[in-house]
Amino acid sequence: MKRILIITLTLLCFVISIGKAQYSSVNRFLSVTGSGYVSVPYAYELNENLGSYGALSIDAWVYPSTIPKEMTIVGNDWKKGYWFGVTSQGRLRFYPNGNLRYDGKGAIPTGQWSHVAVSLDVWTNSLRFYINGKLDISITIPQTYIGYNTTDLRIGADRLGKSPDYYWQGHLDEVRIWNSSIAFDFASGLLYKIPHGVYYGKYGRSLVAGWRLNGNATGIAGRFSGSLSGSGTYRSAPDPPHYSRICAIFRNRSGRDLFDEDYFEIRHSSSISFVQNFTLECWVKPSSKNGNASYQTFIQKGSQSGKTWSYWLGLNKSNRKVRFVPNGDFNSGLESSIQISSGSWTHVAARYRFSGGKRTATLFINGTFAGSKTYSKDASPNQYALLIGRSDTEDLQASGYGFSGSIDEVRLWSVARSDDEIRDNYRREFGGPQTGLVGAYHFDGDIIDYSGKANDGNHTLASSSYIYFLNASDLPSQPTVRLITPNGGNTYDIGTTVKINWTATGLHDVRLKLSRDGGKTYNEIIASSVAAKLGFYIWVATGPETQNARVQVTTPSPTPISDESNKSFTIVEPIPVMYVWPQSLSFTAFQNGNLPPSQTVFLQNTNGGTLVWDATPGSLGWMEVSPATGNANIDSFHVSMTTTDMQEGVYYDQVTVGGNAVNAGITINVRYLITTKPVHSIAGRVSDGKKGIGNVKITVTGEVTNETTTNPDGSYSQDGLPEGNYTVTPVSPYYDFSPSSRALEPLNKNEIQLNFLAKAKRGAALLRYKKGWNLISLPLVPSTSKLTALFPDADEPAYYYAQDSGYVSTTSLVFGIGYWVRFKRTDSVTVQGMLQGTMEAILRSAFGGWNLIGMTAGPLLLGTIEQVPENSIQVVYEYDPYLGYFLPIGGVLRPGRAYFVKVVRDVSVRFVSSTFAPYIPPWNSFTFPSAKVIRDGVNLPPPPPPME
Repeated sequence: MKRILIITLTLLCFVISIGKAQYSSVNRFLSVTGSGYVSVPYAYELNENLGSYGALSIDAWVYPSTIPKEMTIVGNDWKKGYWFGVTSQGRLRFYPNGNLRYDGKGAIPTGQWSHVAVSLDVWTNSLRFYINGKLDISITIPQTYIGYNTTDLRIGADRLGKSPDYYWQGHLDEVRIWNSSIAFDFASGLLYKIPHGVYYGKYGRSLVAGWRLNGNATGIAGRFSGSLSGSGTYRSAPDPPHYSRICAIFRNRSGRDLFDEDYFEIRHSSSISFVQNFTLECWVKPSSKNGNASYQTFIQKGSQSGKTWSYWLGLNKSNRKVRFVPNGDFNSGLESSIQISSGSWTHVAARYRFSGGKRTATLFINGTFAGSKTYSKDASPNQYALLIGRSDTEDLQASGYGFSGSIDEVRLWSVARSDDEIRDNYRREFGGPQTGLVGAYHFDGDIIDYSGKANDGNHTLASSSYIYFLNASDLPSQPTVRLITPNGGNTYDIGTTVKINWTATGLHDVRLKLSRDGGKTYNEIIASSVAAKLGFYIWVATGPETQNARVQVTTPSPTPISDESNKSFTIVEPIPVMYVWPQSLSFTAFQNGNLPPSQTVFLQNTNGGTLVWDATPGSLGWMEVSPATGNANIDSFHVSMTTTDMQEGVYYDQVTVGGNAVNAGITINVRYLITTKPVHSIAGRVSDGKKGIGNVKITVTGEVTNETTTNPDGSYSQDGLPEGNYTVTPVSPYYDFSPSSRALEPLNKNEIQLNFLAKAKRGAALLRYKKGWNLISLPLVPSTSKLTALFPDADEPAYYYAQDSGYVSTTSLVFGIGYWVRFKRTDSVTVQGMLQGTMEAILRSAFGGWNLIGMTAGPLLLGTIEQVPENSIQVVYEYDPYLGYFLPIGGVLRPGRAYFVKVVRDVSVRFVSSTFAPYIPPWNSFTFPSAKVIRDGVNLPPPPPPME
């Protein structure tokens, strides 16, 4: 088969169609400039014997560079024998003998390839010329004969007297002489586009001689070889426009062995006499008609009469399944788990492996596993030929299991190819050298072995064979892959998600690799095997930093099928984004009295990298900060007043927080009240009767207005309140409180028992989802738990994740659990129930440490998750049906979502929804470990449940 290597450059990236052009890659042609030709020694078959057939056809591919005068294609002394060439006007000319001459009608162009042919039938007085497979002219001629010569036949010249003359100027290829009158416009498979290199078969029975001119003047099957005389070269380009893909077609009938004459024979060689560890491959297109009614042979070595079979691969006609006999025992053959169709191409691969004392046969259909079977013994080696298209030839009383249909790309391997090697290469076309490849047959009009092991077939077929070669452009195309993104020029932070996009044809899986040296080496595997048809993969960028990163998409096993980023992209440590709380501070002090308590400012890096910060107080001189610098992703500093020796009144200043964050320069407004009244403090606790409720805002209004937030245990306090009347009110979207507020009329002492009882509030949550699988949770306790009542667009069932058993189906949802839910379309729904501002869970580290959890009714920062023991959470992922897994954006968990959490040890966690500004204790840190390499699903959660 022929295949042209195509490299298409685009603005984005390049596409490579892998698999060397087959016949075109080995094809050569004769190029002469007016002083060279091929001389073929005299042969009776090319002269006197042709006259006995009463018919003659000559065809060739020609490329005249110029036509200055009459030029010869085949010259057998025009004064005596036959001659075929062109006139000075470019029309075809033919001498059947020295007495007659006929010209065609159309002219062939210079500077391009044309196929030309002449066909003579002496018995019907008919002469026809053809150009590019179309009839040029049909001429009725008088009774005549086919002339002959007693000296050499010449290709590219004839003679004038004793000297060569009528030289061809340009190129010649695929010159053939036939002893029948061939209608090149009706020949099966359009014969003129097929390089024919066998004797016998449908057309080969009429082939007298042929010269493929592939680097020499050797004749087909070594018959009637010539030699180059004068100046001439063999070139490879431009190649004639043969069919790009060619196959062999077999027409065995349904009778006994005597009629199964359509087969190819490969002589015995020890290199193809397999016993253990081998692989057989071929493309087949069975016909619905003819062939043996029981079994039809693709590949077979051995003899039934000799009771020695090594291996047999073929079709069980009764059930349309592929049958593989790896050890000669036909009755114990392995049959494929799936059927193959008539009239369409199917790739078949059969592997026999001996490993660890175990013998296993395996079948693959179109690269996909199709069954396996174990065996207790191997076949015995034998000296019989390998046959393609039928079985043994020696017992005429036994069926030859003849095949009817087309076969192409037969490959024989002396190794047991891996699953990936078979899957990745089944649509490729290639020859040797390849490790273990001992036979590769493209059937480009021949049975040449392109493996480099010289296991060529017998190019003289059985005399009654009806094999011919056919256009096989309907074979599945060779595999291609194209990387779309990332394709250079981008910058990605370590720890952020990168969507890798590609297109692929003819591949089951792809492997994604990373280079950090501009594509010189690809030593890092991003994903070892991803379904090619998926077309994208979500990768979490990993360190170290580089300005020369490139992604390569290739196959899981080594092949030339690959594409990579055209330009390098950059991977950098992420720039921190700083979250500061609170945004303002308020102090109150008695004039010339004690200093008010210091207040804490909390910092958190919500992006990545390491936060380096500094805090600078304003220039008014009545406050200070400590510490003034730091370098932690969760940190804090204290703001303290330095004096109370100030006039009564309200003073304002700022603390500026700088550093390496992208939003550095955040200002914290500081209000300082100096009063002549006594100051007091208040404190209390918010709980549900048992557990404290954190992140509840407490507003204090009266002589001054302040606010604070409850700690995780529900406690709160407010200092520096001047004596007077106040109202203390808890505020939360998730709870109602009893009492709703407390009045202090007046506040004239410290009050430390201002407690409130919280009760979950009934409310509504808007939950958004996309078509496909979503990670969903309920942020409240609804009145119904039924999946389809809550989500009318959902498909039943939903799935929760149990570490010891995987996904478990359910039709009911409860608060606190994360679920996989598949939706029919993209939309949203409003769910009502009792809002849940807090959630507690025990996360287990067994079975990889993955836990699927729900969320509360409000958002919360990752750093606010209470963990006992601390630092037990390793990573948290959310999911999008179009993007796949990714890290929570901004480090924020959101209501209605569900999350996969990976822990390194068993841990008790508590989620408290952020009401307004979240409380962030400085001792409770949460970081993404940058040293963790997230690749190939090892540190990614389990994939969604399978489609049902």
